[in-house]
Amino acid sequence: MGIWTRIKRIRLEFKILFILTIGLVLGFGSYVIYSVQSESKALLQQHREKSHLFAETLNTGIRHVMLAGRSGYLRSIVEESRENFKGIGRFQVFNNHAKEIIPETGPFIARQTDDKDIIKLVEAENQTNIQSGKYIEFLKNENDCQSCHSSDHTLRAIIPMELEYTKENQNLLAGEITSHAFEAIMLSGKGEDSDLLMKELQKVPGVRRALVYDPDGYIVVFGDDEDELPEPIAEEAAEKFHENLETKFYPSYIEEGVDTYLFPLKNKEACVVCHGGDHDIRGILALSYDSDINQSSHFPEKTITAGFESMMLLERGLHAGKYIQNLRQLPNIKSLQVFDNGLRMGSVRELYVPNPKYQNPALDDSVYNLIHTANLNPENKNRLEYREKKEDNITYLTQVIPLMNDEKCQGCHNPPKPDDPDFAIEKDIWKVRSSVKVSTSMEPVLDEIERNLYASVGVGILTVLMVGITLRIFMKLVVIQPLMIIGAAADKIGRGDLTVTASVKSEDEIGSLADRINTMIQGLRERLHLTKFVSEETVGAVEGKDMEGVSLGGERKDATVLFSDIRNFTSYSEKVEPEEVIDMLNSYLNTQAEVVKNNGGDIDKFVGDELMAVFKGKSMVEKAVQCSIEIQKKIAVMNKKNKKNIEVGIGINAGPMVMGAMGSKDRMDYTVLGDNVNLGARLCSAAKPGEIIISKRAVRFLPKSHSVDLRPLDPLKVKGKKDVIEVFSITLD
Repeated sequence: MGIWTRIKRIRLEFKILFILTIGLVLGFGSYVIYSVQSESKALLQQHREKSHLFAETLNTGIRHVMLAGRSGYLRSIVEESRENFKGIGRFQVFNNHAKEIIPETGPFIARQTDDKDIIKLVEAENQTNIQSGKYIEFLKNENDCQSCHSSDHTLRAIIPMELEYTKENQNLLAGEITSHAFEAIMLSGKGEDSDLLMKELQKVPGVRRALVYDPDGYIVVFGDDEDELPEPIAEEAAEKFHENLETKFYPSYIEEGVDTYLFPLKNKEACVVCHGGDHDIRGILALSYDSDINQSSHFPEKTITAGFESMMLLERGLHAGKYIQNLRQLPNIKSLQVFDNGLRMGSVRELYVPNPKYQNPALDDSVYNLIHTANLNPENKNRLEYREKKEDNITYLTQVIPLMNDEKCQGCHNPPKPDDPDFAIEKDIWKVRSSVKVSTSMEPVLDEIERNLYASVGVGILTVLMVGITLRIFMKLVVIQPLMIIGAAADKIGRGDLTVTASVKSEDEIGSLADRINTMIQGLRERLHLTKFVSEETVGAVEGKDMEGVSLGGERKDATVLFSDIRNFTSYSEKVEPEEVIDMLNSYLNTQAEVVKNNGGDIDKFVGDELMAVFKGKSMVEKAVQCSIEIQKKIAVMNKKNKKNIEVGIGINAGPMVMGAMGSKDRMDYTVLGDNVNLGARLCSAAKPGEIIISKRAVRFLPKSHSVDLRPLDPLKVKGKKDVIEVFSITLD
């Protein structure tokens, strides 16, 4: 359907309203649009500056935390900022490899366990330390723990673990475990409370001493300094560690009944921020054990528990997860799990399950491109800004701002050297330390712009509405209502109701149209009455013809004719008044006509007291026979009711006939002609009162399985035929 066709179908009142609306919009709409656009730009700029200010503030906070040597507090700052930023937007922190370093999801997840043995241990608080080849550590819900854990349960967690070690290397394994625990506490930002770890270790059966010395082995930093090692054991160990740190060498000191081992605490990249880069180690761990300690004491397993409990008491649950994860990497630890007591979530859960999304962060392309751009041109303050729709279908303004590796940062993060293994990677990104990606919701700004838009165009809309309402009332009273009356009349005419009139009181063009419609209705009424004087075949022949009308002529078709004639009509009409004769004749002919119509026949004509009907189609003779039988029965019923003795004779014939328009071009009749039609009339004349005669030719059209009761009659000699005609009488049921 074309546009022009669609326009033509739109209602008139809407077309006029549309034109007026266009005029109003062109009149002052341009000013409204300009005003809204200017205000929108100002709001967007204000939102952009707020978002940028937040990103810069967060960047500055991260920078100061790192420069202060408090990297352990970085996650706390980010998480607290994220909590305060909730509802406004979201932000992410990326390293200079464009990978997120502190995602919202966290490094670990908790999942419900269906291990029946574990559930049984928790629910029964069964203190069986060996289960399915694993050693089980039970963490009691002591008073110090109940600040975080409900006192409803005496058990707060269990730690199933499977370790492989011998009597000879169990001391070394315990030292590695303790090193990881100490490192986790230091990186959590609670390094000053590491004495708690030393105290928890000394509660482990078989552990006599737990100390941490400075990198040179002179000063006891953590632990009981009144129980330090004899000089110069720690100093000599420090020298050996400085000389060769890569070789796994752990100096030992044997006292009476006590074995002491010293372990280096490596100065890793995360530690350089606080400890500087002057030493390869940041301290020395000294652990003393009973010489006769054996494997059955399970003191490496208990060392794991001591480290875990220390971090939980320091409220560093997340870093406890990192501690557990690091221990899982040790070759001597085959499995290590932590399960809660099921109180919090109603079911026992395994804790510190690695989160795949956290362990394998996706590379952010936009951050990656900005890092390389900023690295090439560090003097300019580059930033990236774009709009995006996220999974919540909200539009966000996203800004990515790099944190440059300036001179102060290079105290820990030095430029890569050509002989460094990672030089090829680091040379293009080292000038950028990290990036902050801030995505702030545009919904408040867009809502404000939308409200301003509504307010700005409100007057225009009100004006259009007032004009539209006024015009609509006027159009409805003067144009639409009269047209609806005319339309309703036209609809009724279309359904065949010609009793309707278009009652319009106005004397304008619409009133004139209503008068013409009424004149047309009157003409249709007259034509409808005329159709009662012609057959349906005549009406069908005329339908669809143009102004030239129906042409004279016919065509040969197979058809069945039925003639019926009221017997003794002449003598009856002589005995009664003409008006009564007409009433009787119309009554009986109307009954016959209804029967013909109900059986699919078409009344060709009435000739006095005679009726001629035509049947066509495959079962035309069957219909004619059924019609004749019903006519005789109806006549009998009418005679009984009216106490009259009117009888009808019926003749039926079938065969080829000429069907078409006969007469002159000014006056014609649509009928059937031919020898078979004449024979049907002769059979009707030959039929006795109440009798139905059908020709043998018509009988041939009946199906073989017909149920018509036919009684042969004497051959009939008719006028115009040399041979006699075989006929049958139809017996009524």
